[in-house]
Amino acid sequence: MFNKNKNLIILWVITLFISTQTIAISNNHYLPIKTDPLIELELEKLASVAQMPLLAKPYHLATVQLYLTKIQETHPVLFQRINQYIKRYRREMNLTYLGTEVSYSNVDTKNLPNQRGRTSDSEIKGEVAGYWQFSENFNLSLGGTIYNGSGGAIPNHSYLSYYNEYFQVDLGYKEVWFSPLQESAMLLSTQAKPIARFAISSPTPWTDYQLRYDISFGKLEEMDGISFGDKQHTGEPGFLAMHFSAQPFDWWTIGVSRTMMFGGGERNVTLGDVWDAIIDPINSDNCGGESELQDCDEEFGNQQASLSSKFDFTWGQPMSLYVELAGEDTNDFKAYKLGNKAYNLGFFLPYLTEKSSLLLEYQHIENGWYVHHIYAEGYRNDKYSMGHWWGDEKLFDDGIGARILTLRYNHEFSSDYHVDLKYAAIKNMNLSDEGYNDESKYQRANEWTIGLNQIESASIWRYELYLGNDSFGKDFARFSIKYSWQ
Repeated sequence: MFNKNKNLIILWVITLFISTQTIAISNNHYLPIKTDPLIELELEKLASVAQMPLLAKPYHLATVQLYLTKIQETHPVLFQRINQYIKRYRREMNLTYLGTEVSYSNVDTKNLPNQRGRTSDSEIKGEVAGYWQFSENFNLSLGGTIYNGSGGAIPNHSYLSYYNEYFQVDLGYKEVWFSPLQESAMLLSTQAKPIARFAISSPTPWTDYQLRYDISFGKLEEMDGISFGDKQHTGEPGFLAMHFSAQPFDWWTIGVSRTMMFGGGERNVTLGDVWDAIIDPINSDNCGGESELQDCDEEFGNQQASLSSKFDFTWGQPMSLYVELAGEDTNDFKAYKLGNKAYNLGFFLPYLTEKSSLLLEYQHIENGWYVHHIYAEGYRNDKYSMGHWWGDEKLFDDGIGARILTLRYNHEFSSDYHVDLKYAAIKNMNLSDEGYNDESKYQRANEWTIGLNQIESASIWRYELYLGNDSFGKDFARFSIKYSWQ
């Protein structure tokens, strides 16, 4: 996919280079997603204590700076750590991240959660990110991830950006996370490889209601099994992602997200079809029954949506509660009813004590997620779930539901040592009235992650043990050592 967008990117770079103006350091940068766990924890703390109106990621540098000033007096240590980190984005060009990892696993087929399609057969990984701000409003971010085993190279830090006060335009592999949850996302996460996309978003919230938006369009990797008529074809479906949020009160942020997978193979879709699917999902995406659409070859594709709320309180100590209702389809042929629902709940204590934090997330997922009658590979990019990592912990074409519990505890022993403990339990279950999904082929999965971070003046060592048993009853254990330069 990178090759087919290469000429467009080169043309845009040349055009912008010719029109380069005097450089002034700008804010058109995104902070990492599932790359640097320590700074990402600090950003989650900031979002909670400063009541940042964010229900999706990546966090934008301009927004982080805006809310960072609010905690300078109340949380000086957190302020200092984040402020020190973002100094790396204050140059005309700089290397912002460089890391390498080696690992050993007793199995080769275990999917690694939120690692862009990486599995345990990969023993060596390298990752780099940097940027060149060649004018006041334009920035070129370059980098990516490379590892042995299946997957190869992923340009997940590579995109071209135009920034102003009101909007930012990005072309390339900008990663998106649509959910207030920290450890998973039903609609979009970093479980699969990123999509080459054209995106427009708000660098900072605007108006008194702190409105935000993030809209992008791209194409998925080539997939097999796209149904049309009585045959299946190979193609590259289009992909549209939309997120909007607002903050009615300082302590309450609400948002809506929607993704649309469409076309590919012999299935032709026009801009008019996309608009019709946005405003009328029933008669665009559901054939038969009470729908006006009776020819299933005219179905638009596959849609998902979610409604999110986040409450940031200070009751003795800061805390965040977030709830999310997601749907894989509509229900009863009514556009305002979500079908095949997923109920998501999260609770975050950024300061359980002065040196520790606690996260609890629970999900009740009904049947039907990440499978589809038009797309044999389901809601995936390059065969990996684009949403929750659980989507790769069940049979490829099984629409079974699940109940998932995640607990994470972080503790800072000193300025040099930080430990994190995470436990995830998965129970695949038939959670609908229909009995076509056989849960007996699955077992309760229990996964533990134990991480120790050794922080030095210009680098971080991370030692991690990931072990447990998966949904098929297979035991696994993986040990990794990661070294990152700061």
